[in-house]
Amino acid sequence: MKSQDIDQVTGIEKEAFYPLTIGTSFTIQLRNKYSRYLVIETRPESAMSAQLSMVAGLFGIIRNLFIKSPSEAVNIAGYVGIWFQGSEGHISEIAVKKRFRGKGLGELLLIGAIRISISNGLQMMGLEVRASNVQAQKLYQKYYFQENGIRKGYYSNDKEDAVIMATELIHSNDYQRKFLDRQRQYLDSGKQLNINI
Repeated sequence: MKSQDIDQVTGIEKEAFYPLTIGTSFTIQLRNKYSRYLVIETRPESAMSAQLSMVAGLFGIIRNLFIKSPSEAVNIAGYVGIWFQGSEGHISEIAVKKRFRGKGLGELLLIGAIRISISNGLQMMGLEVRASNVQAQKLYQKYYFQENGIRKGYYSNDKEDAVIMATELIHSNDYQRKFLDRQRQYLDSGKQLNINI
C-alpha cells in the first residue's frame, strides 16, 4: 500500500464494515514497522477484460503484473492489514470493494497476508471474525485457521461475538506443504496468483 492509495482504501473500509466506524489511521500504519498493508490494484474499467485478469496488484507486491501509463488511474479493489504482534501475524481486516466480491480476491489477499507473515519470520497467524460471518470462517478454515475461542460482545455496534481463529506453526513442513497445495488449487480454479515477496 502506498500513501496515494489511502483515500480509496478508506472508502472500501467504510463500505465493507458499515455501520461500524473503524477509522483505521492508514497514514500511521504505513509508517509502522510492525504492520503491513497490501492492496489489490485493477486497471480502469475500460481496459479490463471480463475475466479475472483484472487482478493487477497485491499492495505493491504484484504492481508489475500490468504496466501502467503515467496517466492511467489506479483502482484499488481490496486490501488486507497484517500486524506483527510478537511471533504472530494478526490479520486486522480484509475488505474487498462490493462490486469485486465473489471473484476470489479475498482469498488472494489472505494468501498475500500469509506469505508476508512467513517472509517476516512470524510463527503463526491469528484473527477475529464475526460469529455470523460463516463465509469468512470457511475461507480461513480452508487455509488451516482453527477456532481458538470466543470474544463475547466484541463488535461495538451490535455486541456480536467474535470467533478467535489461529493457524498452527506456519513454518512447519506440514503447514508449508498444505499452504502450497492451497495455492495450487487457487491457480487450478483459473484465478491468477502472481505474488512476489
